[in-house]
Amino acid sequence: MAIVTGGGIDKADDNRIRFTVQIHVPSSKKDSNESLGSPSILWADGVNTADALSKLQIKSPRKLFFGQMHVFIINEKFAKENGVRDQLDFLARVPDIRLRNKLFISEDSVDQILSSKTELEKSSVETLSGISKKLVVPAIDLNYFLQMQEDKGQSAVIPKIRMMEPDQKASNSMTPAIVGTSILKKDRIVGEIDVETTRGLMWFRNKIENPMITIVLDDEKGSVSFKTLHARTELLPRIENGEWKMTVKTLSSVDVVQNATNLQIPKPDVTEMLEKKLNEDLQKRLEQVVQQVQQKFKTDVLGYAEAIYRKYPKQWYAKKDHWDEIFPEIETEYDLNVKILKPGEYVRQRQ
Repeated sequence: MAIVTGGGIDKADDNRIRFTVQIHVPSSKKDSNESLGSPSILWADGVNTADALSKLQIKSPRKLFFGQMHVFIINEKFAKENGVRDQLDFLARVPDIRLRNKLFISEDSVDQILSSKTELEKSSVETLSGISKKLVVPAIDLNYFLQMQEDKGQSAVIPKIRMMEPDQKASNSMTPAIVGTSILKKDRIVGEIDVETTRGLMWFRNKIENPMITIVLDDEKGSVSFKTLHARTELLPRIENGEWKMTVKTLSSVDVVQNATNLQIPKPDVTEMLEKKLNEDLQKRLEQVVQQVQQKFKTDVLGYAEAIYRKYPKQWYAKKDHWDEIFPEIETEYDLNVKILKPGEYVRQRQ
């Protein structure tokens, strides 16, 4: 048996699909740390993913087992030209393949990503699995992607990776790293947003889990950092004079993790001031996301269509065919409530 830990698709010659996998052949060593042996790369071309997989199995002297596959990579050029839905449809139907596979869009070829080696992990798949848990950008698995595609907005997001030059003092090998998020309309890439803007997008998608927030206070010549303990976002649509509007309502609590100012945070007036700053910072992040997806990409990855459909199904069906023209014109208002739950036990003395 050949255990597949990662895979991906590129565009091959003659408009065919190249399916590449990283496999581990079980080792005969008794050491459990070496039981999977070293990874190797195998690829095959076909008219679609299923055809490529069948040719891939012919190349392998062992049966390919996909039950341990954690990562699936889609080449960016392929996603722009061919779309991804038809190929991911195959993955969702194969019993061995889990719907929890993490998806990535890559500027580089899948072979280059999967064959890269890092000093911290045994394989590039382990590196990408670890990256997906850092939650710098939304960790999108196959199941969540298919759910987003079924939403009324018919759009989705997938983290984007690129091979990056390492610190020359530390290593000579390149390693995959997250550089932003790809925006897909229906099933084709229409653009991308950077990591900072992605953090704002995570609030809309309710994918916030313990992120760090730092606000710089010019008056105090310093900064204060917070860790988000809890965050919840609601999209509240309404119709005014025939126009659709959206209110983004958030409720979140934070903990102070570093105070690089002389502020006495436990004091009520200081806490109130910081909460105001946090709300302003969050609104700025959300406005940046709305501006880009509405005006630049005209793609509803925020979930507006689904929220409107749930509250106003009749009105939605009456105008759904014109959603691409309606979405960029929807006015967004904000009802934000960030509370400092734990100011910390240490009180810094003013100098």
